[in-house]
Parts: sequence; structure tokens; C-alpha cells
Amino acid sequence: MSEHDDHHSQPGGQENEGEPPASESGYGQPPGYQPPPGQGYDPSPGQGYGQPPPPPPPGQGYGQPPAPPLPGQGYGQQPDPQQPGPPPPGQGYGQPLGQPGTGYGQYGPGDPWSSYPATPVAQPGTIPLRALSLGEIYDGAFRSIRANLPVMLGLSAIVVLVLGILEGLTTYGAFEEFNRLLGRLDPAEDPEAFIDAFTTSGTSFLLSSGISLLISFLGTTILTGLLIHAVSQAVIGRKTTIGQVWAEVRPQILRLLLLTIIIGLLLTAVGIVAVLILTFSVVSGSAGLVLLGVLAAFLVVVIGMPVVLTFTVLATPALILERATIGAALSRGFTLAKRSFWRVLGIYLLTVVLVGIVSTAITWPFGQVSMIFETGPGAFVLSLLGGVVANWITIPILAAVVALLYIDIRIRTEGLDAELARAAQES
Repeated sequence: MSEHDDHHSQPGGQENEGEPPASESGYGQPPGYQPPPGQGYDPSPGQGYGQPPPPPPPGQGYGQPPAPPLPGQGYGQQPDPQQPGPPPPGQGYGQPLGQPGTGYGQYGPGDPWSSYPATPVAQPGTIPLRALSLGEIYDGAFRSIRANLPVMLGLSAIVVLVLGILEGLTTYGAFEEFNRLLGRLDPAEDPEAFIDAFTTSGTSFLLSSGISLLISFLGTTILTGLLIHAVSQAVIGRKTTIGQVWAEVRPQILRLLLLTIIIGLLLTAVGIVAVLILTFSVVSGSAGLVLLGVLAAFLVVVIGMPVVLTFTVLATPALILERATIGAALSRGFTLAKRSFWRVLGIYLLTVVLVGIVSTAITWPFGQVSMIFETGPGAFVLSLLGGVVANWITIPILAAVVALLYIDIRIRTEGLDAELARAAQES
């Protein structure tokens, strides 16, 4: 993965007409964006973001050769005691960007061959305002959670607990009926009666599960958007309340839900293509075509789904933090991911795998204990509780990593670190 920063490239997407106005925080707008008066962080008059600095005064150009030595003093001779010399030991040329206690002054990677200190990097919040390594993204995610526990864990606990209760209410009846059916009827004695009862009970179970999944989708999607906004504020040293986060994200909730549905449909389309390829190969009746179809369907799923996820994963933070429309968010997500495709793909897939391992480690003990009850309310409640605890831990982690990955890519490609530093100083 490349660690080079390109602070002068322009963003791929442009703001569409009819978009809602920018947030008062001004956070996350791409370079070149001109917010309405009184909103955002306006640059100095006459100098926009990314414009070149003014020319030097006459007679003092950039990169001019040094002045010749004084009469009687050649190059390499001892300097005049009255002339200023190099800085004293421990003090490099120039002043650091901040003073102790301001949150600034973390040093970034410098030249190992230089005898002077590395350039200080501002860190007003949970991450240094520069391109991040993988470890810094994960460290920043946990720092963001600790920096705002009421939102990151408190709000998450409320949402996942409510979702768990609703899931239990919608699925418990069908779950018990299905278990009673399997224990009461013997398919060998009366196959037709078993098939009829199985069909009725199975349909009821699938319907209740579908309702539960819909409720879970709505709650998880909204929670993810709220957490992404909270992380973005923690980056610049702001601690927001649940009410403030809700007020900022609420205008974008409908768009967030529709965007998530579109992403889900794109992933479903990849699966449908794989099923069609497999079906046509089986219908052909040729063993060679069947084998080729299985291989092609496998490649479509293994390659297609990660590609779709990579090009859409940054659309959600773009929609929340830039207050973009659905189309603009998808375009921004594609543009940002295209610039660092392998980095986005690798970090996101690694995070999904790690989150899956954590989730399994949390739910496994609950599953083992539920086996004591075999069936009944005890087993159902324990299984449900394991899922609630796993979601409570993993949803904030995944949301924080996605938010920081978005910020990291924009720092690398659009110079977002300068804008974040200004936002931190003004807050």
C-alpha cells in the first residue's frame, strides 16, 4: 500500500444543485467547494483552498542562490562572531506548530539523515492530521470510542438492545412453533401432513425473520451514520452529545437508508449473475461446461462482491459528512476508492474479518450455555443476548474504521488535514 500523500489533487465529484446546505461545522467538504456565507471554514480573502501562495517580494525569489561571502571571508572560513549562527542544540530552525497542552506537537515521520527534528504534526483529537498507517487507523478507532463513550457505546447499547427486543418479539412465536413441529410429527408416518405443517410453519418463520431483518437493517444503518459523525468530530477534538449527533444526521437519514438499499441491490446483482451462470451451465448438460460454470460463478462472487464493497464503502461517510445526495455520495465513494483501491480493499476486508472473529468469540459462550436448555425460552433468550452483545461491540468498531479510512484517503488525495486543522483551531 502506498503511503505517499498527494495534497494537490482535485476531488472527483462536484456538488450537485439542490443539495442541502453544509453543516455549520464545515467538516468534510471537498477542495474547491464554496460554502454559503456564514457556513464552513472560509479561507482568507482572495486565497481559496489549494491556491498557490503569493509571489515573493521583489528581489527575493524562491530558490535564489545565497549571497556571496563578505570581503575577506571566503566560503568555508570561520564566520564573523557578530553574525548570527545556527540555532542552539535542541532547537531547529522555525518554531513548532503548537505548545505543550494544546494537543499539537506529535511528530510525524521525518528524514532519518537529518540532524534536525521532524516536522511537527497537529493532533487536536484522536488521530494525527496526516496520512495514517493501518495501526493508526485501528488505534484511532478505539481512541474515538473512548473519547465519546456516551455516544459510541451508550447510544449503541440502547439501539442494539431495542433491536434485540423487537427481534425476539417478532421471531419467538414462529421459532417455537417450528421446533414443536419437528418434535411432534414424524415424516415417515404421514409425509403429506408433515409437508403441509412444515410449509405453513416455515412460511410463518420466514415472514417473521424478514420483519426482524428489516427492523435490524433500519436500526443498524441509522446507528452507523450517527457513529460516523461522532468519530469525525472526535478527530478534531470535539465531543458531541447524542442530541447534537442526531440533529446533524437526521436530515440525511432517508438518503442513508436508500443508499444502503442501493448498495445491497448491487451486491445482490452480483449474486444473481453468479446464479445465472451456474444455471445455464447445468442446463447445458455438458460436464465441461458445468465445471467451467462453477468456476466462473465462483470468480464472479469472489471478485465482484469485494469490488462492489470497495467502491461503495466510502459512499456512506461521504453522504453523512459532506451532506451529499445519493448520486453524489456514490460518485464520491467511487472516486476516492479508485485513487487508493488496494488500500481501501485491504483495510476494509481485514476489518470485516477481524470483526467477524470478535463477534464469533462473543457469541460462542452464549451458544454453549444455551445448549443446556436445548429448546425453549432459555435457549432462545441466550442466543439472542449473544447477538446483542456482539453487535454492541462490533458496530462501533466497524463504523469508526470506515470513518477514519474515509478521512485518511481524503488527507492523502485532497489535503483534508489542513482543513481539519483550521476546524480544530476554530472550535
